[in-house]
Amino acid sequence: MIVLDRRAVLLVANIKLALQVFRQFAFIIENGSGYLEGRISPRRGTTSYLLRLMLPPGSPDVVPRLVIWDPVTLPKYGGETVNSLGCTHSFHTLPNGPGGRVTVCHEPGHWDAGKTYVQVLWKAQIWLECYQGHLATGNTISHYLG
Repeated sequence: MIVLDRRAVLLVANIKLALQVFRQFAFIIENGSGYLEGRISPRRGTTSYLLRLMLPPGSPDVVPRLVIWDPVTLPKYGGETVNSLGCTHSFHTLPNGPGGRVTVCHEPGHWDAGKTYVQVLWKAQIWLECYQGHLATGNTISHYLG
């Protein structure tokens, strides 16, 4: 008889659910690390964003990192880049990810294994819509998200 621990069962269920809801995503294992990766295109704008939800060891009990993988640099309205801000409430970002990429905040201080990766990817989709609003108006992400 094969016995799986709670964490393994939750992790597999969480990944499967994310892949069912976000069908354009794939689960990839590279160099011993797993991540969900796929593109999201906001309703506004013409850019498609490649997102990577990085699943650290200890997942799903450990908070995943949501990184905008491509484009690497996200311009701000009127100049500069979102990347240059690092961790900021006004843009709902955490410290930059690999290669200085933007990491979207999804309330990591409130993470527990009962949260799903779908919730994180929905936040990314909403964040990208707000980012498009920022590009059009100059308002910050927090202007839209509160």
